[in-house]
Amino acid sequence: IGFNPKYEPFAKKQVRQAVNYAIDSRLIIQKLLKEKAFPCVGYLPSTSPAFDPKAKGYEFNLPKAKALMKEAGYEKGFTFECIGTANEAWGVVVVEAIMPFLKQINVTVKPQQLEGAAHADRIRKMDCQSFIWSLSSGAGGDPLQALNRWHSKNSATAGNFVAYNNPEFDKLYEQMAAMENTPERLEIIRKMNEILAEDVPVIPTFNKEFYT
Repeated sequence: IGFNPKYEPFAKKQVRQAVNYAIDSRLIIQKLLKEKAFPCVGYLPSTSPAFDPKAKGYEFNLPKAKALMKEAGYEKGFTFECIGTANEAWGVVVVEAIMPFLKQINVTVKPQQLEGAAHADRIRKMDCQSFIWSLSSGAGGDPLQALNRWHSKNSATAGNFVAYNNPEFDKLYEQMAAMENTPERLEIIRKMNEILAEDVPVIPTFNKEFYT
């Protein structure tokens, strides 16, 4: 789930964090996806060599979510639109599943279902308040590829669909990209993943199981 920072509530990190804390991804996986997915603990998937098995991610914590909304000045909540497709694993059906959770922090979600091409076009134009989409094509085993999209030099057409811009992240990415594949490089990548988790430009809800 990606947030457009030009929509005022999502410009605040506390709001993005609150939304993450308010969603019980494990319950959605259990009830909606029939256990055919894994909760995300960060942007990097468990297949990445830089994945941190000790990371816990954002676990469901409603009191924390409410406190962050109050801190951000949105205790009374707000309404936002989320665009998605008919895909059963990462479409409007998932948005509908998170709606009751967000209601508990006074946030109303208005899902809008689009055809695939129109959905992708609006995301690349940042013509939405939020979106749900699969970003698996950019989050494979190679962390360099997976994290490249969030460098500030990249536009929405290059995969930075939320105009993410963090100078510390950029600096670490450039340092990491020039290094050999060493333990020190992996530590830098993990730090970058931690920065993404703190900033929450997108909520990595879950990793879907695939069968061959």
